[in-house]
Amino acid sequence: ERVDDTIELMVQELGGVDNGETLMCEGDEQSNIAITSALDAMAKSGQGFERAERFVQAMGNSADNITFTVLIDSFARSGLNNGGEKAEAVLEEMISLYEAGNAKMVPTVPTFNAVLNCYSKSKQRDAGKRAFNLLQRMKDIQLSGSNDIKPDAISFASCIDAFANSGAPDAGRRSEELLAEMDELYKAGDESMRPNLVCYSAAINAWACSRDRQAGRNAEALLKKMQKMYASGNGSIKPNEFCFGATLDAHAKGGDSFNAERFFAKLEALYKDGDAEADPRKQTYVNSVIDSIVRGRGRDAPLKCQAFLERMKSQYNLEPCVRTKNSLINSIAKSNRPNASERAESILMEMLDT
Repeated sequence: ERVDDTIELMVQELGGVDNGETLMCEGDEQSNIAITSALDAMAKSGQGFERAERFVQAMGNSADNITFTVLIDSFARSGLNNGGEKAEAVLEEMISLYEAGNAKMVPTVPTFNAVLNCYSKSKQRDAGKRAFNLLQRMKDIQLSGSNDIKPDAISFASCIDAFANSGAPDAGRRSEELLAEMDELYKAGDESMRPNLVCYSAAINAWACSRDRQAGRNAEALLKKMQKMYASGNGSIKPNEFCFGATLDAHAKGGDSFNAERFFAKLEALYKDGDAEADPRKQTYVNSVIDSIVRGRGRDAPLKCQAFLERMKSQYNLEPCVRTKNSLINSIAKSNRPNASERAESILMEMLDT
């Protein structure tokens, strides 16, 4: 059975929600636990956030901060563009209920983090700004004397990710500022802010998504910092495929083929030294180099693309994938070379034959 159908049956068995009836389970702790577990399953499946809202509303006064946090999590998995705003509205409702005397609605760090996670999954241009404002609110609550709401590494990582996914022009800069703040807090004695792979990966990706002209250089600088920390003994921050790919992508999106190919050569060297994450045969790396050449819009772009692909084939026995061939056709079309249409048609025929 589908998750939401199972929940429908469960709720009905518990006194449930049917044709607008209110679920009466106040004082029945086992029922609340069962419903919260069911809502959690729904949230993780990405299905039925509207049903989740309906069930929580039907719980009335028996709902608690855990139930509301699970509801917020369902927005993160819903794919809604305004999931972050809906999540923050639920948080505001929680705070209002708590301030009105409902002790079960005390907001917690996981609740705030669930809202931040919603913003990190959003594609809205202002998602980063909204996440930053919420993070600042957590800091203000902490400064007011409440240690119960203290931003942690997850809070910062979600905010950084929100900037990255927003695609805002200042995403890279804002993300690196948050990363620097984490470093300062860690150096001041806050062990929970120890630099980690998730935060640095998100910051590198933020530069790649920012389309800043210096994105490649700044992303690579962060990567070098990670490598230095790893070499100094922080084993939790070893750069992985995502970090390498995002750095290469940052060069590619700026149309900087020179630095994209230079960085690709670094990956080849790392791979020879035993770092499997830097394997140059990974198609994402190859595609980024091709993209950098195409975006450079040089008249010789098709020739450079072909030369690079031929090297991949001769050196690594790597055949171009469909995406790579599409990029090659794109470079030919933009080159205005005399035989552009014939060459593009030839590649297209090869794709159809395979």
